[in-house]
Amino acid sequence: MDYKILEDYINEIDHYLAIKEGKDEILNEIKSHILEKTEDESGEITDKTLKTTIKNYGNPKTIAEKYMENYQIISQVYKKYLFLYTGLLFIFHYLLVVISAFTNHEMVFFPFFYIPIMEANSQIWIKLILYLPMTFLYDFGLVCLILYFITQNKGEIKLPWFEINLSRLIKKPIKEEKPQKTILVIMFLATLAVIFVYIRFNTLFLLTVGEGKTTPLFKQPVSKWLSLFVILLFVLETMHYSIRFFIDSPWTKLIKNSLILISLWLVTNLPIKNALVDFPYLNLRAICTFVLFFLAIIATINFIKSLIEVIDSRKKK
Repeated sequence: MDYKILEDYINEIDHYLAIKEGKDEILNEIKSHILEKTEDESGEITDKTLKTTIKNYGNPKTIAEKYMENYQIISQVYKKYLFLYTGLLFIFHYLLVVISAFTNHEMVFFPFFYIPIMEANSQIWIKLILYLPMTFLYDFGLVCLILYFITQNKGEIKLPWFEINLSRLIKKPIKEEKPQKTILVIMFLATLAVIFVYIRFNTLFLLTVGEGKTTPLFKQPVSKWLSLFVILLFVLETMHYSIRFFIDSPWTKLIKNSLILISLWLVTNLPIKNALVDFPYLNLRAICTFVLFFLAIIATINFIKSLIEVIDSRKKK
């Protein structure tokens, strides 16, 4: 016989069962219980008897909730949906931002979002960088708001599920190894080396270094602030690693990533357009824009991951 109806029922329970430890055992237990119940009540397992047992067994969401503890503003059964819907909405939303930026058209979808006109000029990539974290946080908040109302609703609302492998997205962060003194020493020496280069050349961004002559990549004062930003990154990482010897808390990581994100936002507002020196055969403006865009993505991802770790740590208390 075809057990697809049972597999579909178990998979639907799995969508709501937002736990990691012991999930497979729970699903196997439910599956075995349904088969035993069908055989005991009907004498044999057929498509019809199995369908009757599943119908009487209960709603998948209700079954999953029996294995979940503690009421929350947003129910744990929607945890997978939170990441799934946020990811899909972010892809769609940011695609509209990019289209709007390069077509010089504003987009309004009241009351959900408004994308103003961004002139397609040399600063377009900077604007897209600034829109990246704001777009994600907005979409994340919108999905949270929707799931909040769904959680509080007494009626039954079945959300659509898309078959996408979210194991990496919903996977809890791997516990970091204990800090090592050797690594701390290396990080400390690297920070000192960066500070020494800045003091020696008054910048960290050099095109050429010769005898008694150096060519900086940026003009002052942009070169100064970008160099200080890099030094700040080294200092924050070293300080955070040092603090982990005494306090290994997700809050320290969240504070560090928040400071990095704020610093990066300040850097993207620097007038880099007229600060670059002329250099043949290289489009320095495009390279710098790409680097800033890449750093913005990494900083946003790290901030979101640390925020999720803080939320998970508070749930465990």
